[in-house]
Amino acid sequence: MTPKKSSEVRSLVLFSRLPVAGGCKSRLARVLGPDRAAAIARASLLDLCARLSAELEHVHLLLCFDPPDAAQQFQALLAEGAPAVQRFALLPQNGLDLGERLASALQSVRLERPYADVIFIGSDAPELSSEAIHDAFTITRAGRAAILKAQDGGYVLLGLPCNATGGFFDKIRWSSQTTAEQQIARLRVLGSEVVTLPGNGWDIDEASDLEPLLERLRKTPKLAPRTLKLLEEPTPAKRRRGRQ
Repeated sequence: MTPKKSSEVRSLVLFSRLPVAGGCKSRLARVLGPDRAAAIARASLLDLCARLSAELEHVHLLLCFDPPDAAQQFQALLAEGAPAVQRFALLPQNGLDLGERLASALQSVRLERPYADVIFIGSDAPELSSEAIHDAFTITRAGRAAILKAQDGGYVLLGLPCNATGGFFDKIRWSSQTTAEQQIARLRVLGSEVVTLPGNGWDIDEASDLEPLLERLRKTPKLAPRTLKLLEEPTPAKRRRGRQ
């Protein structure tokens, strides 16, 4: 049997923590409270899964989750979405830091699909478009890496071609203002050509990210309807101010 070429096999790996109070979005939780922060993380994850599972055809979809023993909770969460969401297979995260977890996920995909181009994204970027993912796959099909930087210095998408080997996630300082640049430099040191996608992506890390996100989603409500609905609901603080 002749192996498939890399252009015929594509994998998308979506990283997510379990969206429960006290288990995710610690910076948001410090300002909004753990319940509100978890609700936003949950809505963002479900929006991404629903939209991408409907829009990305012929792409192997993986939800790489943490904590590693939360498979049943994630299965129940995905069951809340449209039937297409069930396209996401579940893979537990494995490693002490994000670099080790990315490397482990890449290895898992390679074992099952050695000729696959792989794109990594996170659940905290509900606006990420399928067009950006398609553009990244076009780049990886040509044997180059693709990256979409985030507004805070990180990145919201990383695409690796099938000929990419290991070591890409070593020696990187995660959650810093230079994470994207360090990732690009690391890829180039290891011999990969890197294409930066135009513009900046937006992820949800701080409470100050929410008002600009709400403004953008009001202009493009179909991107993340659950997140939009949640952000438009008045918080207890807003309700108290309204009664004063």
